[in-house]
Amino acid sequence: MGSSRPDSPTEAAWASVEVFDYPGAGHLFTDSSLPAEFDAESTELLWSRVLPFCASPPA
Repeated sequence: MGSSRPDSPTEAAWASVEVFDYPGAGHLFTDSSLPAEFDAESTELLWSRVLPFCASPPA
């Protein structure tokens, strides 16, 4: 017998989720003061995604 219970809170809220991965980038890849961690290309890509997301109103 199947369950109609959602698998996660996200599914329960009928939320749409988009997940991005930054292969090769360390945890602190946006911190330019940490040369061993900083990844300029990944940082630029992150900001090109974050700023439009923050500027868009909730649906």
